[in-house]
Amino acid sequence: MIKKDWSDPVSHSKVDNMAVPCCKFVLRAVVVLSVVLSLVLGQSLDDEYKHLYDRHMFEEAITAAPHFIMFFAPWCGHCKKVMPVFDELADKYNLQMSPRPPLYLAKVDCTSEIALCDEQGATGYPTFKMYRPDQEVDRYKGDRTAKAFEDYFTQMTSEVAKPVAPEPKHGLYNLEASNFQDHVAKGLHFVKFYAPWCGHCKRLAPTWEELATTFEHEEHLTIAKVDCTLSNSVCQDYDVRGYPTLVLFRDGDVLEKYSGGRGHTELKTYVSSKLEESNRFWEKEALKPKETVKIQKSGEGPKEPQGEMPAEPESKVQVLDSDTFQTEISKGITFVKFYAPWCGHCKRLAPTWDALSHKFPDQPHVKIAKVDCTIADNREVCQDQKVTGYPTLILFKNGARLADYNGARTLESLHSYVVEKTHDEL
Repeated sequence: MIKKDWSDPVSHSKVDNMAVPCCKFVLRAVVVLSVVLSLVLGQSLDDEYKHLYDRHMFEEAITAAPHFIMFFAPWCGHCKKVMPVFDELADKYNLQMSPRPPLYLAKVDCTSEIALCDEQGATGYPTFKMYRPDQEVDRYKGDRTAKAFEDYFTQMTSEVAKPVAPEPKHGLYNLEASNFQDHVAKGLHFVKFYAPWCGHCKRLAPTWEELATTFEHEEHLTIAKVDCTLSNSVCQDYDVRGYPTLVLFRDGDVLEKYSGGRGHTELKTYVSSKLEESNRFWEKEALKPKETVKIQKSGEGPKEPQGEMPAEPESKVQVLDSDTFQTEISKGITFVKFYAPWCGHCKRLAPTWDALSHKFPDQPHVKIAKVDCTIADNREVCQDQKVTGYPTLILFKNGARLADYNGARTLESLHSYVVEKTHDEL
């Protein structure tokens, strides 16, 4: 009979093919039994809940930033031994605001996420794996000390490749999640969001390629496409609900969604007119006087800017948690952002969300708020609200969920939405 130590992946022996199904069955039985025992014995799982991810959080997180994941079981002795070291490192890296941490640390409880752990090959506990966007998963097999972990982090994160700028093919840019924001940040960009199986997309494809060739040599304009089956997060951000969706971007913001004819002549006329309009816009922007600050010479007293320099207004966004959430949403209109600190889309929305909080100075019944779903105590709040992606924006009225917001994430759009709902509901 083959004996296998399931407590530690380092000590695993090779098992023949016929033994694998049996071992997996035994492992599942142990996992289920551990849950029952924890309930019967009233075990405290507080430590295990720190930095804990479920399937939705795991799948979203590992595509957004480097993550070091510990797959564990609450009954595992090796897991309990390394848990304080892991949690201390997780606190250090996950709470680091500036500069941005090179990676994040999280845990997956394999007694709750059995299928996920099976998929990730976590057949012994603890199992440590490094996930980096667009790179192969690496299994950690080193010592379980803080120094060994951090040496490993340095080695692995220094290898993370920067997003590669897309190369056009006959003027057509094929964008993906890793390079989309950088590409559309400056200039005018006409983007086709599509799915390979979509019949309308297939019919539009040759026309779109011809359009790209037409404007191939324009300095401040690109024609691009995004495959929503591969870059779903980008498509969700811009409220793509059908294929193809054609969106015009200028300097990183949505200018408008195109709903006209899809022939080459109609598309060419549209793009030409928008390019002329944008050139006029950029010319006006260039003529605006630049703000300058005079630097005083030595001996002239304190170095202060000439004239009044307005300070950045403090954010009025209310930070909600499990203790304050129900109380704060119980009266008036509360617009809540559910987010994760590592989420790139959340970071891009943050300054806009702060600005939105200043838009209702004379309306105390309107509140702009946020909930950090990675904090253990907030996990139940986010689950109750069925938050499966970040950011999720939900409007509440007098404690009841009024509507989910899926529109553009510009300040103007968000402000108009709240004003409309406030007018309708109050």
